[in-house]
Amino acid sequence: MKKRTKFNFLPLVYGIFGIYFLNFGFNYLIVPEFLLKFNNWIVAFGGIVFLVACYRSIIYSNKRVARRATRDLH
Repeated sequence: MKKRTKFNFLPLVYGIFGIYFLNFGFNYLIVPEFLLKFNNWIVAFGGIVFLVACYRSIIYSNKRVARRATRDLH
């Protein structure tokens, strides 16, 4: 079995942006003023991260369905 040696930082990025967007809607954490200056950029980058996550999810589910279909043929 192959061991993973690299750190996968994408779940960490997804988590940080998820927390930021929840806070953006509900304001349960106090955000420093210097972050509020970059709010438009953070929201735009978060949208890109969300689209990447959706794309990866679609690709992964298609590969899983293809593997399941080839496994059923045998």
